[in-house]
Amino acid sequence: MERWLSVKVAARSCALCAFNPQLHLGESMKRRFLLPIITLALLGCKPTIPMITSALSSPSPTPVTAEKIKIGALLDLTGSYADGAEAVKVGLEVGLEDLNNRATGSFYEIVVRDAGTNPETALKKLKELDALGIKLVVGPTTSADFVAVKDYALNHDILMISPSTTASSLALLDNVFRYSPVDTLQITALCNYWREKGIKAVAVLFRDDVWGRDFEEEIGQAADFYGIEYLGGERYATNAKDFNVPVANLARKVDAAVARHGTAKVAVELISFNELGDVFPKAMENATLSVLPWFGCSGNALIPSLTQDSPASRFAAGTGFTCSAFLNSFEAGGSATRSLLIPGQSAIQARILQKLNRTPIEYAYTAYDALWVGALAYEKAGGFGNIENLKKALLESSADFVGASGKVVLSAAGDRTTACFGFYQVVPAGSGFAWQKKAVFNGENYFGATSSITYLTP
Repeated sequence: MERWLSVKVAARSCALCAFNPQLHLGESMKRRFLLPIITLALLGCKPTIPMITSALSSPSPTPVTAEKIKIGALLDLTGSYADGAEAVKVGLEVGLEDLNNRATGSFYEIVVRDAGTNPETALKKLKELDALGIKLVVGPTTSADFVAVKDYALNHDILMISPSTTASSLALLDNVFRYSPVDTLQITALCNYWREKGIKAVAVLFRDDVWGRDFEEEIGQAADFYGIEYLGGERYATNAKDFNVPVANLARKVDAAVARHGTAKVAVELISFNELGDVFPKAMENATLSVLPWFGCSGNALIPSLTQDSPASRFAAGTGFTCSAFLNSFEAGGSATRSLLIPGQSAIQARILQKLNRTPIEYAYTAYDALWVGALAYEKAGGFGNIENLKKALLESSADFVGASGKVVLSAAGDRTTACFGFYQVVPAGSGFAWQKKAVFNGENYFGATSSITYLTP
């Protein structure tokens, strides 16, 4: 682990791990871990969409005397992350219904702004919400948007709760709290999975934004520890339409390793959003890339377009395209504990599934929880008037809350520290294709010499 992270296992029974930033890393990586120690409490795991509007409101009758409290939502409802943000929006809709069903005299309304998977638009839309006097916002939904808005949020006393941003370098002391786990954890799960599958070498194709760059860099640092040769990464612009050059360069990166190990043991990891629909047809044209195993991540897991018959979905099924994605302990097969304030997790998930009409990425559930904890923090702090009181109330409310995504444990930087991961594969199904959960990563032995993966299907 010389080139990656120095980890001390404090108690294997609950897998409490600590990151030490004083490692054998370059200065660029040291700057990532701004906190002396980030403690990770890792859970053991077993095995008709409404139209987009400027505001979401509960279908429940509004009492005449109800206090109307506005919470913002900054979501990438268009652009390459639209599928993920659509699931987040449905999670918010279900959360709002439950929140307003309480007999508290308070009535919440969500004001939605579309960031368009564009950082400049994200900042513009956050300013619009601020002009409306909104000081609590669920979002942003991408790490690139996070970078664009974090300073404005800090300077204008806006508290943001992101349900889906995961770039590790964004573990900062700011006004953005993250209910999704950082990618360091996901990369650990991936490397364990690759090792068990006999992968000897891996190359990465990634979108050139903070999320993609962080992910690629951390894979490069982690692979050696797991006995996997890192073949390098190939980036592409976030607005790319022509993937001929990056795909050709990627093929050159893997050629020598294929000659040494064979096609079954050399993998490609794709760090992308919906643009994989353009990447895969190009990769299909390459004799080598079309026969290698391909893997993905939370950014492209469960994308609905891959369930339709298309060149991209045929490529995905033919290469065994398997994506890692965050799971809470309940979704991963653990016990269904919850806060008494909310319905049971199975009931919440059934309603989200019915509204979305497809299996959602986990961020639908983190969005549900972000809305609830934000509202509880508002009530605990007595309003939005004092940002420090609101942040303190949010940390306290999070500590007491077990929601649709499970127990929400936050680090000192306000990032989620609890995580399990599922592995979803595109498989043939009838006249099309389906996402099938193949395995669950067990965090109990998170950084141990052996992994803890439970296989659900062959």
